[in-house]
Amino acid sequence: MTFLYANSHSLQDLQRISQQSHQDISRYFEDKTVCQLLQWEQQQFPEYFLFLDTLKDLSVSTAKTLQKWRGKYLFLNGISQMSSETAAHLLQWRGSTLMLNGLRNIDNIALHFRQWRGSYLGLDGVTSLSAESAARIGETSSVISVNGLQTLPAHIAQLVLRKEARLIHLNALKTLDDASLKILVQKKHTTMHFNGFKSISPQFFTILVVQNRTIYLNGIEDLPHTQIKSLPDWSGKELYLDQVKTLSAKSALYLSHWHGTKLSFKNLQFVDLAAIEHLQRWQGNTLILGVPKINAAVANILQKWSGYTLYLNNVKTIPTQALQYLVKWNGNELYLQSWVPSPSQAQILKKWNGNRLYLSPQTSPQVVQILQRFMDE
Repeated sequence: MTFLYANSHSLQDLQRISQQSHQDISRYFEDKTVCQLLQWEQQQFPEYFLFLDTLKDLSVSTAKTLQKWRGKYLFLNGISQMSSETAAHLLQWRGSTLMLNGLRNIDNIALHFRQWRGSYLGLDGVTSLSAESAARIGETSSVISVNGLQTLPAHIAQLVLRKEARLIHLNALKTLDDASLKILVQKKHTTMHFNGFKSISPQFFTILVVQNRTIYLNGIEDLPHTQIKSLPDWSGKELYLDQVKTLSAKSALYLSHWHGTKLSFKNLQFVDLAAIEHLQRWQGNTLILGVPKINAAVANILQKWSGYTLYLNNVKTIPTQALQYLVKWNGNELYLQSWVPSPSQAQILKKWNGNRLYLSPQTSPQVVQILQRFMDE
């Protein structure tokens, strides 16, 4: 990336810089649905977007120019520091989304956050918040992304969240004490990202509120049953534990009593039969298991699961007997996107009563033909 140092830019200059810059929305937002919506808007209304990450300095005069711009999405992630006067003008811009993820310290500009009227402010470069900055953020009514924040003590959380501001994407936090979590959940987020957590307290799920529908805990690799005893008390719908490598029978037992709809273990390496036996009793809709292989005993248990969608995308080989059990599963969607079945295996697979089947892109035309009814839209 080539950074541009300049004292002042006209709107035409800024639009020219944007056109020459990287414009992939997916690099800025984790949520795939949000990315898809913004990509559509970008195609339909490109004038709403300014990609200015190549700017390393932002002068007062350029901030004044941007303040008058009538677009919606402004990306200034190359700026690592900003004067108070520049911020005073920039934060009066009346767009929707302002990305300032290059800033490391915001103490000198936090006073002006109360002027921000947009819906989203990106501050992912900030690793800690002073009491003063936290209080100023607390005066906004915006979603604040602080994906780099490494600590969030309760007194800081109380200042940040005292009014309408909402924190999202806390993936750099390694842990969060129960007092801070209680403050955080008062904002009633539907989705919360805690992908930096290596463990959770036994009370974690009891602290969550009914509006917390989706939780990402993709930093946890070990899942002791003592940490998820409270899971059945949570009324949420989706739980992502995509870095857990092994699943014990005791942990699976608590999971089986949870009333959610989607459970994801995308990188699971090992699960014993007792754990699978508990999981098949879970009453959810979507189960994602990253196990690299499946034998007849596991398949015989999984075919009893009452869910709708089953992901086994890391499985590359399926023994014949395992396949014969698997086709007895009464679900609707089956994902086996690393598996390349032979024609003889396809003859077995076509006996499955489900509706949608997803196989490896390397699947042969002959097999595709045998399984055509699963492929048709």
